[in-house]
Amino acid sequence: MIQLIKAEYFKLWKSKNLWPVLALASLPFLFAIIVYLDIEGLSVVPGAFSLFTYANNLWQFTVGTSLTILLFTALSASLGRELHNGTMVYQVTRVGGRNQLIRAKVWTLISLNVGYFLLFHLVGAFSYLFLIHNGSYGSEAVWDLATQQELAIGFAGLLIQIGFSFVGMFLSLRLQLIGLILGSFIGSLTLSFLSNVDKIGQYVPGSIFYNPYAIADQQFCLFFTYHFVVIGLLSCSAIWASKKIFTLTGL
Repeated sequence: MIQLIKAEYFKLWKSKNLWPVLALASLPFLFAIIVYLDIEGLSVVPGAFSLFTYANNLWQFTVGTSLTILLFTALSASLGRELHNGTMVYQVTRVGGRNQLIRAKVWTLISLNVGYFLLFHLVGAFSYLFLIHNGSYGSEAVWDLATQQELAIGFAGLLIQIGFSFVGMFLSLRLQLIGLILGSFIGSLTLSFLSNVDKIGQYVPGSIFYNPYAIADQQFCLFFTYHFVVIGLLSCSAIWASKKIFTLTGL
């Protein structure tokens, strides 16, 4: 299995599909330079950032604007792409099992999403410490309930991103890349819209990220657990459906 996962990463690297991931992970550093130079027209409130919130705020921005969702949805399309161009036939013959290939792609997507999440925040932490902390836009880190909830909201964004990756893997078996990206963008906008609808918004999968202020503080842990379970079930369903369709191809 480890060798298959390494092979998946090698294909992503060789096709230069990992480059946009690394480029997007550098966003906290690039923004930190802008803040450090205090460029004219920069509308940032003094003391707006702390060690805990700097990278997390940028993370929520990239997920909320669908940048990372679209990127990782495109990366997840390798299953359908390889099935359509015929390279999957060779892989199944060499490996000797469809399930192993699906599991390798699933673990590759999970590790890629989590690795990007950790790298993004690591770059953000170092960028903040070296470029922002001692300036007028830095502030002391406070580990209070509000900070904990903000970090949990950022983690919810990771769950949504992983969920879209697995749905993208499933849809790639039926859709071309352009249709897949368009569908993911519309799906993200739809979730954002439904999350702001009264009475039903807080129950929409991912609304704890798109509209966290609709959830009372005393119910935050309950709804976080609810969304974690729902997104997890939807992801597992997408994986199961991908395996089912892959099996029906007869490879």
